[in-house]
Amino acid sequence: MKIQTLRFGEIEVQPAQVFEMVRPLIGFPDTSFALISDEGTAPVQWLQSLTTPHLCLPLADPLAIMPGFDIEIPREECSMLELERAPTEQETGEQVTGDNPNHSTAQLFHPSTVLIRAIVVLDPEPRNIRVNLKAPVVFNVVNQKAIQIVADNPDLPVKYYIFAQNPEQEGFRLQATGHRKKDRIRT
Repeated sequence: MKIQTLRFGEIEVQPAQVFEMVRPLIGFPDTSFALISDEGTAPVQWLQSLTTPHLCLPLADPLAIMPGFDIEIPREECSMLELERAPTEQETGEQVTGDNPNHSTAQLFHPSTVLIRAIVVLDPEPRNIRVNLKAPVVFNVVNQKAIQIVADNPDLPVKYYIFAQNPEQEGFRLQATGHRKKDRIRT
């Protein structure tokens, strides 16, 4: 399907790129989005609304920004996403994390099923580029459902300043702020 976007112009979106939010993103009523990867802005991906051309949120892998990032996904949200749990510790003999019976850590799901991305706030001033680690978007890539969750973890900030924490990631800003047209979009 073709969609009109402010950032990329008119682009072709493949069915595998389309995700339905089972609950709208905080502050945005749209529920149908395309997850877009663009070589020119990697490692940033884009969550583009299918119905609102100007609604396009930059996303990044929180593990690439904050090593050791781990999030507990409330069971209610797991159910809404229809996430399939990975084998348990008893089944594999390997230790798994997560001791709260009402939550599951992202590590407890099949890696080919779950994709977690943090919303990035871009700024011309590198020291102001930040990600929201407190409320990432969790994608079930099998059934193409997604949800933004709010972590019940005081150590995960809403504003995690990338360069204040990791000054060596200067390349992230240079790539993330690039502006590419549709001919550079990977599908």
